Amino acid sequence: MKVNRKKKILLVNAHYIHRRGFIAKLMAKFLTNPLLTLPYVASSIPEEKYDVIAVDDAYEDPDFDGKYDLVAVSTVTPAAPRAYWIADRFRENGRKVIMGGLHPSALPFEAIQHADSVVIGEAESSMPKLLSDFEKGKLKRFYKSERIEENNIILPRRDIYKIEPLAA
Repeated sequence: MKVNRKKKILLVNAHYIHRRGFIAKLMAKFLTNPLLTLPYVASSIPEEKYDVIAVDDAYEDPDFDGKYDLVAVSTVTPAAPRAYWIADRFRENGRKVIMGGLHPSALPFEAIQHADSVVIGEAESSMPKLLSDFEKGKLKRFYKSERIEENNIILPRRDIYKIEPLAA
């Protein structure tokens, strides 16, 4: 009897301030909040078919050895070098990688050099088609989002972040 397991998707928000240095740690812990990008993307992924794990790179390192079926990396321009490094590491480990965010949307032909697929625009409207193609083993190089109507905005999944609260 075949058991249908949920596929694992890792969502990564690449950050331009790496937390190894003292100042970066202070900035990440006290002056920033996790972005809502990943919780919005997670809301567009069916929970009954996929386990979604999110990592905000400002707070924790991605698990490069994790057994993910798909890795999605979101980035802005200042974090693009870090995002490309993260994406390349996962691809070296045999993972399928998609990239999205402001930078890959503006420079998709640059981003595709580090990913199997690039989402241009809002990922929420592209995810159903992208995931369908992924299930068939036929990811396209580029997915362009449809315009999201105001009455179709989904609520973010805030439960996907596992960030420890600050100690008093």
